[in-house]
Amino acid sequence: MSIGFDNEKSPPGPTRNILGVFGLMRSTLMSANSVLRRPLVTLGQAMRPLAASLGNRLDQPQLRTANVSNMPRFISRYMTTLSDALEPLIDGIRSGFSASSDADAHRAVGRLEIRLELLVASYDEVRRASPKLGDIEGWSLLIELYRDTLLQIKGWLDDIADILNDPITELERRGLPTKGEVNIPINLRPPEELEMLKRWVNQRTSGLKAASRTVRSPHQQSPSRGLWTGFGLGLLVGLD
Repeated sequence: MSIGFDNEKSPPGPTRNILGVFGLMRSTLMSANSVLRRPLVTLGQAMRPLAASLGNRLDQPQLRTANVSNMPRFISRYMTTLSDALEPLIDGIRSGFSASSDADAHRAVGRLEIRLELLVASYDEVRRASPKLGDIEGWSLLIELYRDTLLQIKGWLDDIADILNDPITELERRGLPTKGEVNIPINLRPPEELEMLKRWVNQRTSGLKAASRTVRSPHQQSPSRGLWTGFGLGLLVGLD
């Protein structure tokens, strides 16, 4: 995938590599006076309100309406939903960089918005759950894990919008060099709630197992840290 800069006065300069977990995206970065291709300007402009909308959705109140009889299984189901959503989201972000027109950029952001909406809808479903008294801790940890992950995704969108708005200025703002190879990491950090949730599920499932004398169901496995560590975007910028 290529990300180009338009500049009638300057020849193409060195390449800027944007490394993602699903492929290599290349762009040509020239002088500080260069102008991004119009579709990328449009992409950056469209990312900003999408990030703001995501942030606003996170704090909208939800009524608890759904009783949960088996919280470990509930947590497992929504952990799967959350982890399965990460790859398409990253792929959706990546696809925007191949836009060849403003319409392509808007379509890419529209597809990304749909994927985000599905993820936020599942977050709302978790918040609408009505747990038993002994399950409130696990339910609360799941909510915080979702929220932490969504806030990181919002941060990605803001960072990408900043970089597309003005690459040189953004490097300077971050205190990074504007020449040579510059790495700008955009990573998905495993939320601290992940390990706490894993311990809670193990303890709760052990208690349920002891009470029922049954073997743990495959649907009640504890969440894995590995779901997060494989995802992220890294921007490796080469500048003259």
